[in-house]
Amino acid sequence: YAVNSIGVGYGEELSFTTQEVAPAVTKIVAKDGSGDYTSVQAAFDAVPDYYSGAYTIFVKKGVYYEKLLLADKKLNVILKGEDRDSTILSYDDYAGNGKPGMGTSMSYSVGIDASDFTAMNITFRNTIVNDGSASNQQGVALRSNGDRQAFYNCNILGYQDTYYAWGGS
Repeated sequence: YAVNSIGVGYGEELSFTTQEVAPAVTKIVAKDGSGDYTSVQAAFDAVPDYYSGAYTIFVKKGVYYEKLLLADKKLNVILKGEDRDSTILSYDDYAGNGKPGMGTSMSYSVGIDASDFTAMNITFRNTIVNDGSASNQQGVALRSNGDRQAFYNCNILGYQDTYYAWGGS
């Protein structure tokens, strides 16, 4: 019902059920094969779309050379490194590499398009150096595009445009 200066108005009663919270999940990424995945992208891809529970991806020490994207439907992901200085997600893309659709926003090493994302104890790195050997060598280490993202005890390393808060969503 609603109350205003005219009086009380009653409307149709509606009811609905919200989605239940899914159980917490932890998956391990290890280059040596001792975890659930050997690549971070494989772990990202395995996150169920619209997962309602906490989905933790624990990454063991190592340098993971991959261009990574956590898609916008991969919600509630916690990306946790074993050690900030020795758990490194790295790539060397740059805006002017000649690929179709490229530009600064797509030159990321790691792109996080999902909402409700947390990263901790990990390094995001783009190793391209703007040395003039090619045109437009802007390279983003971390591009974020979701809502409610948090980063704790993380390194974000790059030469130019290191962190890009895209805001496309």
